Amino acid sequence: MRHMWTDWVPTLGGRSVRPILDRMDYALTQLLEGYQVSEQGNFEVPLPQPATYQDWLQEFRDASQGARPGLELTGPWKGSQRAALVASSAGGWISRIFLARRPPYSNIVYHGADRVHTLVTLGTPHKSAEPVTRRNIDFVNDNYGGAHMDDVRYVAIGSKTVQGKSWLNGAVQDFAYQSYNICIGDGSAWGDGVTPLECALALDGAHHIVMEGAKHVPLEAKPEQGVHWYGSGPYLEHM
Repeated sequence: MRHMWTDWVPTLGGRSVRPILDRMDYALTQLLEGYQVSEQGNFEVPLPQPATYQDWLQEFRDASQGARPGLELTGPWKGSQRAALVASSAGGWISRIFLARRPPYSNIVYHGADRVHTLVTLGTPHKSAEPVTRRNIDFVNDNYGGAHMDDVRYVAIGSKTVQGKSWLNGAVQDFAYQSYNICIGDGSAWGDGVTPLECALALDGAHHIVMEGAKHVPLEAKPEQGVHWYGSGPYLEHM
């Protein structure tokens, strides 16, 4: 399931990510119950009601109340089907909340592990030194640390493709340097251009994979130059 960038705005600044979790919960259950995605529909699961501007404002005012319009949450899953969940960037640590059966997050437990047999994270910052981002990530690591669910296989994938660079004694820094510095305090580290390798693999108990040449953002992929996104081309066999 893909999210529009506007879906993320109400969750920024260390706010609750419950609106994202609610939509993940709904979409996964729809898929397990037989909904067929298509290329014509951008491989997305449509929500029962389209969100309005007023819905977006409600989420922005208090994201901890969940998605608007409201969605019926699945709760403990009684079916036998389970899926592999592949999550990119922040979606990885958000998915770790989704899998848990306890403790609650924003007063909700999603029981995602009932429906997921494998979680694959792509370039996910599983730790952060930046104060605002740490609010949620520290909660995840304190309450759902490492490969938290015994009945789920965790796979953490990172990249050693882009080294952060600075010039003039650090006065000028490229984006990778700034991003890596936020995550681990070392801008000159290696990573995927956004998430340093150290952060992407900071998930104890997971199976770790390093993908050479993988970039964080799909739009940055240049196959003719041997530069790909995690989920494209030659990397799919690792999934």
